[in-house]
Amino acid sequence: MDINMITKSGAKSLVIGFASFAFPLIITMPVAFIVKSYLTSDTNLGSMLPYIALTESQTSFHVIFSLLADLKLLNSEIGRLAMSSSMISNVFCFITLLLKMTLEESFQASSSNWSVLKVTSIVCMVMVVMYIMRPIMLWIVRQTPEGSSNVKEVHVLLIFLMVLATSFFGQVVGQPVLFGPMILGLAVPPGPPLGTTLQSKLDSVVSSILLPLYYVGSVGRTDRLDITATGLRLVMLIAFLAFLGKLIGAVLPSMYCEMPFQDALALGLIMGSQGLVDLHLYRRALFFGVINNGVYTIMIYCSVVIAGTTSIWVKFMYRPSRRYMLSKSTLQQNINSTEFRILACVYRESNAPTIIEILEASNPVRESPIGVYLLHLIELQRIATPLLIAHRKNDTYSIHYNRSRRIINAFNLFEKQNQGLVSLMSFTAMSPYGSMHDDICSLAVDRKTSLIILPFHKQRTLDGLVETNNSIRSVNRNVLQLSPCSVGILIDRGDPSTGTSRMLGTKDAYYNIAIIFLGGADDREVLTYAMRMGDHPHTTLTVIRFRPADDKEATIMTKDKRLDTEIISEYKHRFMGNDRMSYREEVVNDGIGIITVTKAMGDSYDLIMVGRQHSGRESDLVNKGLVEWNEYPELGFLGDMFATSESQTEVSILVLQQHCYISEDLLHGPDYV
Repeated sequence: MDINMITKSGAKSLVIGFASFAFPLIITMPVAFIVKSYLTSDTNLGSMLPYIALTESQTSFHVIFSLLADLKLLNSEIGRLAMSSSMISNVFCFITLLLKMTLEESFQASSSNWSVLKVTSIVCMVMVVMYIMRPIMLWIVRQTPEGSSNVKEVHVLLIFLMVLATSFFGQVVGQPVLFGPMILGLAVPPGPPLGTTLQSKLDSVVSSILLPLYYVGSVGRTDRLDITATGLRLVMLIAFLAFLGKLIGAVLPSMYCEMPFQDALALGLIMGSQGLVDLHLYRRALFFGVINNGVYTIMIYCSVVIAGTTSIWVKFMYRPSRRYMLSKSTLQQNINSTEFRILACVYRESNAPTIIEILEASNPVRESPIGVYLLHLIELQRIATPLLIAHRKNDTYSIHYNRSRRIINAFNLFEKQNQGLVSLMSFTAMSPYGSMHDDICSLAVDRKTSLIILPFHKQRTLDGLVETNNSIRSVNRNVLQLSPCSVGILIDRGDPSTGTSRMLGTKDAYYNIAIIFLGGADDREVLTYAMRMGDHPHTTLTVIRFRPADDKEATIMTKDKRLDTEIISEYKHRFMGNDRMSYREEVVNDGIGIITVTKAMGDSYDLIMVGRQHSGRESDLVNKGLVEWNEYPELGFLGDMFATSESQTEVSILVLQQHCYISEDLLHGPDYV
């Protein structure tokens, strides 16, 4: 859990968190006391109703987090809002329970002094955790070697001793055994190396052994024969009203903040969900005799129904991809805009040099500077709170900075060398691969980028071997499917051992770019980007257009063919008489002819740019003899051909896909529900 969510939460999270805490209490507590005053036939049940109302009104961050993890919504807009709001609601719930306990004990004259001492002891424990134990944990993080996710065993043992100490102290001052470890858990630095190490040590035992046993033991205490008709009606009424209060408390502020009703309703359902923490509260109430076994059984049944129905409805109602696909950002629209914005994604340090080369070749000028949004993507091995950290300038003291330091420094140097022409914002995203695409797409939407650059999942290591990561491939494919803007997959074949990029501003240093053009929206996107690169004084462009030898439809002017002809004519007119630019056409019979021409290109170029998909008669060329050998469909036919080539060439390949805009009416159709 990242406790910084509370301090970083905006007004929307604060209002939703407070409303989700207050509305259930406002609705259920008066009902509980009114019913209690009229319930003379069963005074024992009546005395339980206020506690039932208070318990059912609780909102737990841990329950919300588990639900979002199961639905793979942790990185979505609704997921982040739900986590921050539930954490704020948790704080209010904790304060309320603490005040309730203090006031109840203060009414007893003999225990008034003990009540003050109890509260003072709790405050002291929190101070010890935050100002003694947390600095020790931050010291452990600094002692862990840079780039390593493994903490020394002696340091892990020290953390476990802290858990025992806080648990013992909590018991001494009359708190539950889990109270102290919970406070300590809030102080643990989230993410790698310490947070993920502790999770890896505990997750298997807790998830595979302790939790199943706890669930079995809890459900085993239920007995439907103890249920009374009056108790069933009243407990179900309070449980329903509490759920309704959470729903209203989340939906009304969300709609006031202009959130779509469907998204607001999904958020309300998430905030109303129940799970393990609620089960623990019920068991604790039963253990201390606050409720009887019949009421406990009814509350367990209600919790199961609420948890089951909310997860189904949320999965049905909310999909983050709707937000991404409503964007209309392509290179052809924004390539020469006031600021050309690019989201550069990096999985490892070796990705940086070639991406920086492409950014430099993109020709940042004062009329159209480049806004670079650097996103370092780090996998979270197990279920943990996903983090999206925005690095401020000269922020070298953050515990998350060291993992991205070298990558950020390389891009900072690029920004410094192009001062006034390039602006850089650096981010680090820590999340599971299964939801990492949400981080990428959300950042692209929020920053209004026109292009996302993603490294290919097969990458060369320092010793010359090729390393394959299929999880990265899944991330890339998800981004291609859901991206709010155009996407480029970079097949980096540069030498990773050099770790440097070419300086295009150096005299007599040229960056040689080849464009393979068959036709279609993706190829037009490639040529649009290449023409901007062509304005750089130290780049050379070569456009190779393939035409079919037996083009029987040459005289038929389709929309795609007309647009292809227009952009080719624009290229010729724009660079007429420029010795750094060239254009030639190759007539081929099939895909084998394309392979023959591309192989002859050899190491003549630093970068080859191709479109992912093609259209018209030219697309038949790649369909003849290439489609059945397509190993990586996310690269298209030409990109796949270069990626699977066994040659040792160091030419990098950039495969571009133009963003496909989908109307809002279509998004609400059956294919996107």
